Formats: sequence, C-alpha cells, structure tokens
Amino acid sequence: MRTFSYLTAVAVVLALTTPTKAAPFLASELPNSSLSSITLVQAKQDETLKQKVKRVWRNIAGTTYDVGCPSLAIAFTRTTCTETGKNAQAKCIAQHPLCQVSEKR
Repeated sequence: MRTFSYLTAVAVVLALTTPTKAAPFLASELPNSSLSSITLVQAKQDETLKQKVKRVWRNIAGTTYDVGCPSLAIAFTRTTCTETGKNAQAKCIAQHPLCQVSEKR
C-alpha cells in the first residue's frame, strides 16, 4: 500500500512540475495527419424536420428501456433505448446485442 502512495505522490509532483502551455494550439503546431480528423461545427449537418418529428414522437409515445452492457451482474455502461410499436423491446435488443434490456422504472 505504501508503494502505491509513493507512486501517486511522485506522479502528482511530476504533473505539477512539468511546463504546460495554456494558450490554444496553432494550426502550424498540429501535425498534418490530425487536421483531417477535425470536424468543424459549421460542417456538421443539421437535423432535418423529419428526424426532429421522429425524435419527438418517440419521446412522447415510445417505450423506454434500460440497457446495461455487458449482460453480467455488473454493467459497465448504462444507457436507455426508446422504441415504438408492438415489438419495441425486441428492437432495443437487436440494437444492443449481448446487453441486458429491461423496462425503465
């Protein structure tokens, strides 16, 4: 236990003593390969009216399920799934394979 404490103390001291730059990166400082992976906010597609209507309808009339992945006693990630129709739970199970899907309480 002491070695863990010592290693943590050394890591904190190193983190505090290393010089950092608080200014934002300039484009010339970034490598050329990383520039292609950046998506500008203006370049993103807006949600269409049809997508908005589907999303709102799903929130109003849909059934919400809790999804825990992986399907073990302890779920590492938790999310929700909202679907409409007769087989709404089957749709959620198909979207999240190997996960535990249960009705939201």
